Amino acid sequence: MTTLRFISDSAHGWLEVPTVDVAAAGVTPSRYSYIDGHSGLTYLEEDCDAPKYLDATRCTFDLAVLWGGIKEDFIDGLCWIRDLPPAA
Repeated sequence: MTTLRFISDSAHGWLEVPTVDVAAAGVTPSRYSYIDGHSGLTYLEEDCDAPKYLDATRCTFDLAVLWGGIKEDFIDGLCWIRDLPPAA
């Protein structure tokens, strides 16, 4: 099982997924997701893109219990992810 990381700040959240896995799932991220070309990771926006990825890969995710191998990290204030280039 792959462990995915859910990163959130005081205003929003993103699911950290290898960019190759996003492409393999057939998900095209919106402009609300971000890509880190150096690390090969995509940060899928929590309300739109992350659910599409989880549905496409048949993963189960429940914020209350962090089910399905997802680790949650909270950033106080605004997250560094916002400084990355948008996916679209």
